[in-house]
Parts: sequence; structure tokens; C-alpha cells
Amino acid sequence: MESSARTLPSVAATLPFVVFIAVYAPAVGHGFVKDDFGWIASNIAGNLSDVGSIFLRTSGFYRPLVGLTFAANYALFGLDPLGYGITNLCLALVCAAAVYKLAHTCGLAWGSAVVASAFWLLNVHGINMAVLWISGRTALLLTGFSVLAADQLLRRRVWVAAIYLGAALLSKEEAVVLPFVLTAWLFLLQPERDQAWRRYVLKWLMVSGGVLAVYLYVRQQLGAVTPSTAPIYYQFVFDPRVVLRNVAEYLDRAATVAVASVLLGAVSLSGRRPWGALRKYLRTDLVAAGIVWAVGGYCLTVFLPVRSSLYACFPSVGVCLVAAACLEALWPLASEHRRRRTLCIAIVVTIAVGMIHRSRTGRWTEIADLTSEVLPVIERYSAQLPAGASVVVYDDLSTRRNLSAAFGTALNLAFELRNHRQLNLWIEPPLPDAPLAGLSPPCRGCEALTLALRNGVLVRR
Repeated sequence: MESSARTLPSVAATLPFVVFIAVYAPAVGHGFVKDDFGWIASNIAGNLSDVGSIFLRTSGFYRPLVGLTFAANYALFGLDPLGYGITNLCLALVCAAAVYKLAHTCGLAWGSAVVASAFWLLNVHGINMAVLWISGRTALLLTGFSVLAADQLLRRRVWVAAIYLGAALLSKEEAVVLPFVLTAWLFLLQPERDQAWRRYVLKWLMVSGGVLAVYLYVRQQLGAVTPSTAPIYYQFVFDPRVVLRNVAEYLDRAATVAVASVLLGAVSLSGRRPWGALRKYLRTDLVAAGIVWAVGGYCLTVFLPVRSSLYACFPSVGVCLVAAACLEALWPLASEHRRRRTLCIAIVVTIAVGMIHRSRTGRWTEIADLTSEVLPVIERYSAQLPAGASVVVYDDLSTRRNLSAAFGTALNLAFELRNHRQLNLWIEPPLPDAPLAGLSPPCRGCEALTLALRNGVLVRR
């Protein structure tokens, strides 16, 4: 019995990470999708000068650290997508480890810190996209650096926190809220308002303000997009209907798994009335800090007309901390029998959530496989065509595994990147954003080759 009592918590704590690796390790690296080709093509670095230039240019968004990871991947793996996919898998695991570290720094016990980490890693929204879509690493880098910044700030290592803040800013734009979120954390999680604390807060305000000011200045000098100059789908919308819909959808994407798990854990640990335990043991300061993180993480993206599950990765950290704090508050009053039962339920739920993740990998692997299959076929059929020849490719929109989903407007770039020569590739029916990408159809009768996607296979039409 004693051995079983030790084994069950270990299995429950380890299983989420085993399930994650078992689901995603076979699914990563099947191919590149859409924006991946642009990231690779614009960040090929042959020497140190090329590496430095990554920090001095922008394609609209200013995310040089993301570009640096693509440059490193290209130097190591060329155009083999497996290495890029493994990089994303490792970044997700690093983020989970950072969440564990932050939860522990916030005062949660090791088991509760594991719960927070597992909730983040097994969230059914955002994680699959961040891992399986190579370009999704933007959300992983943002989350990882932001969490590490928070951890270091709470440990009163202001300069290290500032470095992580800068790295988060150079990974994704949502990090501009981080100085304000973390300042609130200092007030919520460090109540000792002595002279040393006041000096530390002032130092953080000066340092973080300086980092943010330098970042904004560099963006302006390089011509990175702003809310007023961004494409229409990235410009803020304040229509209440759009905002409220975003709030509802993003609340679901960040919180459903964690909230459902807390409710199930509350029933299992404390019966039907867990509120007494929560009132007695709940860390209200950590709950408030988690809510501030979640709200701050969404305070920009909730006003965008375009929606993405990637936007849930960063703010969901706050939700996971709140959920872990709630379960930790319920644990002390539970009997040993209830605790064992809860751990058994946690194991079953982890396996069930893993199956959900497994079922959702197909939407990404099937289009990644398509890009890897289509490009060699185009090269084979067009081998005798001169550079710049027009090729029309008819898409099959009756299935999710289509050229529009796989390449978007990047088909020409993908072909050139792989084959080192240019063709004028045009997808029919026309892509809605083709004009924005500077694409135009060939003149009537100018097609040197016509291909079509049929039953998932590209053939001559």
C-alpha cells in the first residue's frame, strides 16, 4: 500500500508529459505550411553579417528572434522540416518547464506546479497549432520568455528579467503588455512594502520602461507595422459584437480545460461543497495575479478581427496558475481515499485529453504532407519549362487538404526556395488575398502547364 501511495502521484505527475511527447513527436516535421516558407527564405544566414542583419529588417512584424531560430534551423537542417518540427516540440517542453518554475516561485507546492505546467501543455487550443505549424513558434517564444521574465522578476533579478522581457518583445508584439502585467505582479505577490521593495519596484519601472522604449523606437525606425498601418485584418476593431465574440471564444480557448479540471477535482476532493476549503486555503493573491496575466495577454488580440488559437498560449499561463492554486487549496482537507481517487481520475482525464490532441493533429499533418508531396511533382512536370513560365494549378476546395490551406500565397516562394528557379504559379480558384500579395493570374492562353489537385494528388490537367 505504501509503495502504491508513492507510485500513483508519480504516474499522475509524469503522464501529461509522456502523453504530450507520444502525441506530438510522430506528428512534427511533416512539411512546411504557408508563412513557414517566408520565414525560411528571409532568414537564411551564411555568415555573421547575415545574422546581424536579421535584427535590422522587418517584413512588417518585427520578430528577429523568431527569424534567428529559422536561420539556425536552416543552417542545421536545410529544408528538412523534421528538424524545424523537433525545435518546436522542444520549445513547447521548455515553456512547460518555465511554467512549472514560475508556479514554484509563486509559492505553489511541487505537485501544484506540475499541475499548472500540465494544464498549459495539454490545453486543447493553441498548443497543437504552436507545435505543428513551424511558424507557430512565435507563440512559444513569446510565452517562454515572458514566463521566465516573471520568474526572474519575482526572484528580484531585475536585469535578468529585463533580458527576458527584451527577448519576449523581439518574439511577438503582445509582449508590450508585459511590463505592466509584471509591475502589477510585484504589488500582488510581494506584499512586503518596505524600503527595499520600493527601490526594487522603482528600478524595475525604469529598466522595463527603458527596454520597452528602445523596442518601440527600433520598430519605428525600421518601419514595422503599427495599429494604424497594419493590414486590415490586423487593425483594431472596437465593434462590441466583434469584441464580445472574441472575449467568449478566447475565454474558451484559454480556460476550458483548466476550469473543467478544477470543477472535476473539486467534486472528487471535497464533495459537493468545496467552497469552505477554497475560502480557507486559496491564494487570492495568486488568483488575482493569474487573472491580470490572462487579461493582459488578451488585451490586444481581443480587438483584432482575425482570430487565432495561437493567441491563447500566452494568456493561458495565468489561467493555469489560478487552476493550480484552486486545486492546491482543495487538497489539504481531502481524505487519503479522495486524494487517491482524484489522482486516478487525473490519469484517466490526461489520457482522454491526449486522445483529443491526437485527433486534432491531423488537420496540420495532412496539409504539411501535401506541401512535401506537391513541390516535387511541380518540379517534375515543369522541368523543361523556362524560368518565369506560367503554370496554373487547380485546387480542390472540397477537402481540407487543399493547396490554399497548405501554401496560401506562398506557392511561388516555396517552389523557388526548393528548386532555385522561378515560375509564375497561379492557384485557381483565385486566393482571396492574392492581390494583397502582389499576385496576378497569367493572361488567357499564356499557361505553359496546367495541373490539378485530384483526390489529394497533383496531376496534369
